[in-house]
Parts: sequence; C-alpha cells; structure tokens
Amino acid sequence: MKQILIATDFSPAAQQAVDYGLRLADALGAAATVVATYEEIPVPVADTWSMTFIDTSAARDAIEQGLGRVQDRYQHEKASSIRTLAVHGPAVRSILDTAAELNADLIVAGMKGKGKPARKLLGSTVTTLAKRTTIPLLVVPENAKYTPPATILFGSDIRPDTNIHVLDPLRQLVAAFRSRLYVLRVIQKGADEFIEVVHNQAPLRDLDPTWDVKYEYKLGDDVVEVLSEFTRTQGVEMIVMVPRPHTLPERWFMGSHTREMLFETSLPVLLLPEITHS
Repeated sequence: MKQILIATDFSPAAQQAVDYGLRLADALGAAATVVATYEEIPVPVADTWSMTFIDTSAARDAIEQGLGRVQDRYQHEKASSIRTLAVHGPAVRSILDTAAELNADLIVAGMKGKGKPARKLLGSTVTTLAKRTTIPLLVVPENAKYTPPATILFGSDIRPDTNIHVLDPLRQLVAAFRSRLYVLRVIQKGADEFIEVVHNQAPLRDLDPTWDVKYEYKLGDDVVEVLSEFTRTQGVEMIVMVPRPHTLPERWFMGSHTREMLFETSLPVLLLPEITHS
C-alpha cells in the first residue's frame, strides 16, 4: 500500500480512525492524507417556513482549523508530512472521489457507537461507503486502538469465480506484519455445504505457502456471532471480509453479515470490494 486516505469529521470515532490510519501508514511506509468534507448547513428561519444556509467559507474555515489541529498533533510523530484536504460536497461522494483522484489503496473511516439501535436503523456514512466503494475500506470502531495486526481473521465467503486480486490488500498486510492468518468459513447448511466449501477454495490456494495460515470451518446459524466468538478466543486484532454485492438495498439493510459485523465488533474490519473485471 502506497497511499492511504483517512476520512474524518472530528468526532471521537473519527479521531480514533485518524490515529489508527496514521500509525498504520507509518508502519507500512505509505503516504497518508486526511480528508474532511463540508457542505452548506441549512438553518430554519424563526417564525417562517423558509431556510437559510451558513456560508460555506465559514464551514470551510472550521474544517481547515480542525485539519490544522490534526497536523499539529501528529506531525512530530511522522518522518514524512501529513497531507490534509478540505473538500466541499456530500461526504460519501467527496471521500470516494478524493480517493480515486489520489489513487488511494485504502480508505480508513471511524465507526460511531457500537451496537446503538438508532444508528443500526438509520445507517451511517460508513455503511454507505461500504456499499459504494470500489477501494478497500478499513472501518475502525470508536474504541479500537492501533496495534500491529499480528493475528488476522479472514471471514471467508469466497466463491470459485472470485478474482484472486481481491485478496491483494490482505496479502500485503500479512507480508508486512508477518501476521498469523485464520481463514474461517461459517457453515450454515450442514454437511452438503461443508463438502462444497472445502472443494471450492480455489482463490485461497494461491496464498503464500510460507505464511502462518490456518483454515477453520465452524457450524452455526448466526455468522456474526460465530466470527465474534472466534476473535475473542484467538486474540484476533483485525477482521477481513469480502462483502457480497446485492442489487436490492433492502437485502443489504436487512441481511448483510458484513453490515451487522460493522456495528457489533470492537475490532477494525477491512472490507475488500469484489473485483468485477480481470
């Protein structure tokens, strides 16, 4: 990884993501850019049905002051400079456009409020990023502190036709940190699915044979619960998942194991978007 983009809105969760992302970039020898977005803020006019908007220059000034504090806090800790950007526009679109412009290898964002029902119902910027990004996304929970990922759990749902390059960021992390890698598949449908999974791990057979890799198969109806329990018992420091694309937003909203894991885990989750071209 050569370029990491870290998104912030200066909330406690975002501050944790900035800290994690900068330390990860430093460990990988990657360039780091911290981006914050801003828009006009609608304000209702008293005793009317109309709205007014806070001037964008004031919003930009506030964002640039926040980014300046980020530079002041971390500049002395990094040999290379920290780039910051204030971008005008909707948060998700602006983050993704900036990542594409910078040719970023990874986006880092913070996740607010583990398990809060209201946020589960309404969603968040992070879950929208997860749905739309074609660039790997590292989601850092509000209380997750940086530690080198010595043990990584890959929650495997790989199909035989999966493009092997989807796993390239995982390979880079394992190689850089000499991590122990658990490849865990949760079996929900019994013996028939177990046989199919064992015989259809083609994309995983290309993993470096010198790595410390252990393959695990667990039975369970609740995928997230099985993955969470495994992380606790094995001292996992990072979870990696390949989200399955869905054509209907309702399927993501109601049934995505990835989305549920983002809300429930206290560990960083690296999402590797599927590659649809060779």
